[in-house]
Amino acid sequence: MLARQEEQDLAHRFAADYEAYRKRVPVFLPGRCQWAQLFGKLWE
Repeated sequence: MLARQEEQDLAHRFAADYEAYRKRVPVFLPGRCQWAQLFGKLWE
């Protein structure tokens, strides 16, 4: 997955700063309803 590769890249490039960021910021995982709304808008 692209997101995992990007995360590994960031961890490698920014080390401790990125780790501190990850601890402060929650992971964004939209719920099922939000996915339906997002994709519905894309195909309108």
